[in-house]
Amino acid sequence: EITIVIQKRLSSKIKQAFEDQTPKYIVDNAGSLSVQFSEKYIKTPNVIFAILSTFASKRLNIVEVASTLTELTVILKEDDLNMGLQQLRKRFP
Repeated sequence: EITIVIQKRLSSKIKQAFEDQTPKYIVDNAGSLSVQFSEKYIKTPNVIFAILSTFASKRLNIVEVASTLTELTVILKEDDLNMGLQQLRKRFP
């Protein structure tokens, strides 16, 4: 199973490239918020939880989560992006 996040204008090209596949789900009007942090936080418990709970506290639906060693990206519906960003800035000034 893979997730592909693309701009709307590219959707026809992606559908064409995967024409023999049926997507499980397509989310329109979504966007992402990414949080970058230092490698020192890898040894700190609950960093990811703290970030995700920021969205949960306002009942924002997380569509998808992607992460690397020092970055967490959350996919939300476009309608929730501003509230998500406000909450992140409030919690992590």
